[in-house]
Amino acid sequence: MKTVSTTYDKRRREPIATRLSATEMTAVDAAAKAAGLNRSDWLRQAALAWLSGPAPSTDTAGMTVVLGEVLALRMIVLNLLPVAHAGLPHAQVLQIMSFADTSKQKEAVAMLSRSDCGQ
Repeated sequence: MKTVSTTYDKRRREPIATRLSATEMTAVDAAAKAAGLNRSDWLRQAALAWLSGPAPSTDTAGMTVVLGEVLALRMIVLNLLPVAHAGLPHAQVLQIMSFADTSKQKEAVAMLSRSDCGQ
């Protein structure tokens, strides 16, 4: 993605402005530095690369089926957990559910980043 700086290119006359948090700006600056680009060039190239990449999935019917199956499995596990562990207090079941709910997104992103599915 490394290119010669095109910051002053007469063909590019349309500006884009956005606001980022301090954390987001730090991440953008680090990515730009790693690519050997200034912030503007890196953001331009990132936006254009995203536009030329594969279109985001719009298969909501397929996603609905998969989500339905995952939720069904979750319900089965939640109903069988107290039966499988008869002495398991209800509070502990709720604690397990809470942990799963708070970590599922992070774990999914991590798993997808390690596989071809996330690219």
